Amino acid sequence: MNKPVRPTGSPFRSLDPAVRSPLSRYAAVIPIVALAFIVRATLQPIVGNDALFLLFVPAVLAAAIIGGFGPGIAATILSLAVGNIFFLGQSAGQAVLISNSIGFLASGLAIAAFGGWMWTTRLAATAREAHLNSILDTVPDAMIVIDTNGIIQSFSAAAERLFGYELAEVRGKM
Repeated sequence: MNKPVRPTGSPFRSLDPAVRSPLSRYAAVIPIVALAFIVRATLQPIVGNDALFLLFVPAVLAAAIIGGFGPGIAATILSLAVGNIFFLGQSAGQAVLISNSIGFLASGLAIAAFGGWMWTTRLAATAREAHLNSILDTVPDAMIVIDTNGIIQSFSAAAERLFGYELAEVRGKM
């Protein structure tokens, strides 16, 4: 008898931290910062140099959440380089530029640390879920996991055979 295929749990499986390689996590930094740069360059005539690095903050956060602490730091450094190279000579005083750069660097480090913590937590949750699924797949008795409201969260392979329902049919039902 063929073993039923269990759903991965997320339609965004490629965003799962356990699936992404370190190279892909760092490679994601470039388009994220490039998008922030395009938005920043488009708004340059309107905002000038008043908020030089403001639009790079979401790029650092996105890189840190997607890839962890290292890619968050890489996005911070790349954003600093892009901001200083392309917007340097546009009527901002050196003192203002240096203070903005230092402030952004400090913020970027904090954001990268927070994003890295989120990434690590998500990775640990993925590992716990895989462990639970391996237990549910190997237990010989039918096992149904419900939450505090009585809603089915998981359904073992033995429960699928016993009751004739697949996990996708019963998950989220009472």
